[in-house]
Amino acid sequence: MISVILACYDEEGNVEPLVREIRAALEPLDEPFEVVCIDDASRDGTLAELEGLAAGDARVRVLRHARNRGQSAAVATGLRAA
Repeated sequence: MISVILACYDEEGNVEPLVREIRAALEPLDEPFEVVCIDDASRDGTLAELEGLAAGDARVRVLRHARNRGQSAAVATGLRAA
């Protein structure tokens, strides 16, 4: 399985088009894949946007940090989840 890790912080409005592009790039490969999205305690609507994407596509998983821990920690969380 292919796992794409997407670390997000205050990216409302950006994550939906990005996840669409990731899916469009991976679907033709005919391989199973997942998009593991880590919300690093965003202060905007990023989490709601990610949860909406996950609700519509089981290949999208959402994890959330309770407090902002930075990009490296978000990537590490995603790698552990994958």
